[in-house]
Formats: sequence, structure tokens, C-alpha cells
Amino acid sequence: MNGNSDFDGDPLDLSDDALIYSGQGFTLNGRPILPVQRDANGNPMTDEQGRPILVDNAVAVSANHGALNAPQNQYANLVPPQIVDTQIVDIPTHAELVTQTLANHLPEGTQIVEFSPYSQPLNNHQDWETHFPTGGTPENPKVVNLTGWGLNIPHGVQLENTVLIVENGDVNFNGNGHQLNNVTLVVKNGGVNLANVQGSDVTVLASRHINMNGSARFAGDSFLASEQSIHFNGATSSEGDRLTVISQRDITFNGQSDTRAQFTAAGNFSFNGRSTLYGGIEVKGDVIFNGQATVVAIDEKHH
Repeated sequence: MNGNSDFDGDPLDLSDDALIYSGQGFTLNGRPILPVQRDANGNPMTDEQGRPILVDNAVAVSANHGALNAPQNQYANLVPPQIVDTQIVDIPTHAELVTQTLANHLPEGTQIVEFSPYSQPLNNHQDWETHFPTGGTPENPKVVNLTGWGLNIPHGVQLENTVLIVENGDVNFNGNGHQLNNVTLVVKNGGVNLANVQGSDVTVLASRHINMNGSARFAGDSFLASEQSIHFNGATSSEGDRLTVISQRDITFNGQSDTRAQFTAAGNFSFNGRSTLYGGIEVKGDVIFNGQATVVAIDEKHH
């Protein structure tokens, strides 16, 4: 952990404390703000040396932990830390996530429309409006199976109530002005560049990478999952949004705006920048905080 990140939320509200479990030990550089015990007047409780006393499980490790480094430690009970039972991060395989997603969105008897961009070129917004199948309804979305290799979605395209299955190749959102509402995108053999997409109730699954630009926004209940790494540069849109992000490798979080999300990775998680994450992080590898991050726990269940 590098920099002075904040894990205490509202200091007088114990329910929003972001608790840290690091099974293999930790390195805390800088002076992170951790949740501490407080008296009836809200003042920090301290030891005989005047150091604040951390709340239960503020920072915990397993019995088999490695190195513990906190060169600027300002807390009474940080080193040695609290030892707890080994925690297990359970991550569904990407194949399981794809199967579950398609089962949820393609009930038995669903009619699938076959489409090839080679037979109907989609060079601009007008081409898209003319040739690409229109969406369905929230209860009965249009299901489109894309054959050929890859898909470039032109500037300004709006998609709604659509399940788009891409058999091969990458999907790229070119330009700006993309609006997605109740859209599921499954890329079976490729990655996705979401660019600056504005989405609500969006599901994206890719066998390779998922990337986006800093203006990408996700509203409602959205879900991103990849078999390779995810570079998350966007954010959620409002307080009621809930985003779930799962990678079978690494996640890099570069968001510059507040985000309400649960991040899960089989590899590592890197938090860059100065934004606030309302939610949680679970990884099998390392969590690295660069800059001045803020993490606030929330009680609501995610996707």
C-alpha cells in the first residue's frame, strides 16, 4: 500500500469501515487512515503511548502470513496484527459465468437472429440503423448471434433490449455517443473496448481483455467479466447503481470518479488515482493501492 489511503468511511459509523484481510502479510507505506475504536463521545481510544486502537478485524492476516511492514505505523495494534482463520476467495470460472448468463437471457425456445457484418457492412450510424436488427423489449430482448470475425460499432449507436453473442474476434466501440440499455454482450473468442460507453443494466463477458476510457459510465445493475485482465477506467453513475467486475486474471482500477462496485480477481488488483470505491475487493493475489484511494464498505448485496 503506497500513499495515504482512507478505509474509515464515516469515522462515527462502524458499518462502513473497510476491513482489510491480507492472508500473506502486508506492506503499508505512508500513513493510511484505518478504522479505530471510539469512546461514547466519538473520540479515538488510545493505548498508554497515545496510539489509536484499531477496531476488530481492521487489519487481519492468516496464521501462515509472511512479512509485516509498516514503517510509519501510528496504530497500537497494527503490528503484530490480528490473526484470523484463512479466508478463501471463491471465483466462478469464466465458462460458468458465460453458461449462467446465457441461460438467464436465452430461455428455451428463444429465437436467435443470425447476422454477419460482412454481408451487411456497418461503417457508420446510418448503416447500423438500416441493417442491424432492432432491439426487443425488456421482457423479451432481441438475441443476435454475430458470425464472421469481430465487430466495430460506429459512433453514436444506441442499443437496447438486446443480447449480442459474438462468436469470434474483438468488439470495439468507435468514437463516442454510445448508449446501452438492458444489453448483454458475450464475446466468446475476443476482447472488448467499451470506449466511452454510457450503459444501464449492462452485462459484458469477454474471453480476452475488457478496456474502456475514463468517461465510461455504468448505471443500474451491471456486470463485467473476462477471462483475461480488465482495465477499469470508468465509474458508476449514481448512488443506487451496483456494478460487479470479475476477472480470471488482474484488474486495474484507474477510475477518477466515485464508483459503487464489487471487484473480484483471480490475480492481482491495482487501485490507482484518488477516487472513492463504495464496495469491496476480493482477490487471490495481491492488492496494491497507489495514490490516495478511499474505500467505503456498503451492506447491499451485489450482482
